[in-house]
Amino acid sequence: MGGLLLVAVLIIITVLLGKEWPFTRPRVLDDLEQASQGAVSVRSFRQTFFPYPGCVLEDITLRSKAESKQVPVLTAKRLTIQGSYSGLLSRHVPLVRLEGAHVVLPPLGTGQPMFQGQAGQSKTTVGEILADGSILDVTSRVPGKPPLRFEVRKLSIHNLGGGRVMSCEVEGLNPIPPGMVKASFRLGPWQGQNPELTPLSGTYSYQKAQLGVFGGIAGTLSSQGAFEGSVNKLVVRGSTDVPDFEVTRSGHRVHLKARFDALVDATAGDVRLRSVNAHWGHTTVTGNGVIGRRPDGKGRSADLDLAVKNGRIDDVLFLFVRAPKSPLAGMTSFETKIEIPSGHRRFVQKVVLDGNFVIADGQFTSPDTQARVDKLSAQARGQKNLDNPAPVVSDWEGHVLLKDGAAHFSPLRLRVPGAGTRLQGAYTLESQRIDLHGMLYLQAKLSQATSGIKAILIKPIEPFLKKDRRGGAKMPVGVTGTYSHPSFHEDPI
Repeated sequence: MGGLLLVAVLIIITVLLGKEWPFTRPRVLDDLEQASQGAVSVRSFRQTFFPYPGCVLEDITLRSKAESKQVPVLTAKRLTIQGSYSGLLSRHVPLVRLEGAHVVLPPLGTGQPMFQGQAGQSKTTVGEILADGSILDVTSRVPGKPPLRFEVRKLSIHNLGGGRVMSCEVEGLNPIPPGMVKASFRLGPWQGQNPELTPLSGTYSYQKAQLGVFGGIAGTLSSQGAFEGSVNKLVVRGSTDVPDFEVTRSGHRVHLKARFDALVDATAGDVRLRSVNAHWGHTTVTGNGVIGRRPDGKGRSADLDLAVKNGRIDDVLFLFVRAPKSPLAGMTSFETKIEIPSGHRRFVQKVVLDGNFVIADGQFTSPDTQARVDKLSAQARGQKNLDNPAPVVSDWEGHVLLKDGAAHFSPLRLRVPGAGTRLQGAYTLESQRIDLHGMLYLQAKLSQATSGIKAILIKPIEPFLKKDRRGGAKMPVGVTGTYSHPSFHEDPI
């Protein structure tokens, strides 16, 4: 009697499974098409029954129904669906494995729907999707421009289907700047009509990113942080570490660390830096800005507001000069606006910098140059013994506009004990040419600042010479030549 009952139960189960068996070619293709709202074709299809129910599809192609002649949205060498007998009636599939997958996405943020049937139409849920060794191409908005390619080495997606929130782990090669990315995040519910509105949150790490791809700078970057929001409005907070950062024209490397808070539109690649705090040596730079598309649509640019308070001018200059050390040491504070436009010009030629600066307690690192300043200060105070003048420090302040590879100063003020200058002119970065002219103000009278027969000859005509409001002498001066061999001289009146 018990045997007959067991046979009857098996017959009933077999009939039910026959009616609801999900792994037939028509049902599987129908599920895939409902989930993607696309047209699916396969070269071969075979069912599996042991050790698990399921099927294997070879050479899969998914195309958009609306644009069937366009490049396929997805191709894969093999799709393996691994079900379970306990999940047959509940339409739950524990595992799906994609091999050799290549996904081509339309430009994000253009309003094109993507996999819009997944949230509600498909009745099948998937426990996990594995798609190691996949390629993801994001089509450019610019006609003829190659897509942005991501090499996905490891990818797992959990809890897929039925409008659920999915959890994902991904590891792969990011194209710009090239480096290895690992991320763990939650995605969904999926917004098929507007994919860029899909909620997203998680953490990431970014390793061995090569900054040389940007031109003008170099170094190996690592970063880690967290993100939340949607694809088109993603808040990212994290830190970066570049132990070998350099501006390539100088060849000097520094250890650069930074913390940032940014708003990212991944559909367009635009980044709004809400705050950034970067540190190297004894200097910290704070700022904010935007990196993204230009308003005229011609390329991309970076517009940044940066400031330093009580930093070191030697840290700043060391990044940009080719000499073994900075020409000037001292405390500095500045505020500046920086624009880095798109284009193929060298970094030093296209960057635009406009700002004000102050340097306190400055000293030249060249002994010869500092000796000249020490002597000038002693002369300006009327000292007669100039063989071994006491060392002095200098204070600087001014406004600088860096454009087309030249720094224009208007004005540049330099003060040392007993003297001060007010100069205007330019310094060309690549040729290192100096062309500054202005006025030198002395604390002493001109006859007191000279010695010997020259002082005797000048004294009778001193009343007719220009003086500043404090009674000291003033005279037109110029600084010309090059950074390595500057020339200090009196200009003609």
